[in-house]
Amino acid sequence: MRIIAILVGHGQLPKDLPEETRREYLVLKAKRDRTREEEERYQELERKITNWPRNQENDPYWSSINKLAKLLKERSSLDKVIPAFNEFCNPSLEKALEEACKENCDRIIVIPTMLIPGGVHSEEEIPEAIERIKLRCGCEIIYLWPFDINEIANMLMAHISKLADG
Repeated sequence: MRIIAILVGHGQLPKDLPEETRREYLVLKAKRDRTREEEERYQELERKITNWPRNQENDPYWSSINKLAKLLKERSSLDKVIPAFNEFCNPSLEKALEEACKENCDRIIVIPTMLIPGGVHSEEEIPEAIERIKLRCGCEIIYLWPFDINEIANMLMAHISKLADG
């Protein structure tokens, strides 16, 4: 059985994005009723930002998601682990799902890095993206969420214990 995992992180704006571009983008992103010209400009900025060259220095979050995806692949029997992002970075979750569907796999497991309930990304946007792709994809898609809050507490306590004992 071929299994592909998609590790979904939030995403962030790169540190070296010019402040003027950042400001203009965020203003347009927050605006609900954009004119046609504003929508075109917003889409242009969105393409520029999501395709911005990323590295450890200008986007440590992007780098960490990619590093975690690599570690998950190395430590599992998964055929592939694809990093994806909810916003600001490529690939988007939808693009990653489309890529996975083309790989002739039997199952796709979507794993968010947002661990606890209460966020719009994990509770609404990710399930909606999965549902849109399920209609076109020939394999099973499993959303590995929500996580057991007791397991999260145990993980955090193990980390706290290391600091307290050290």
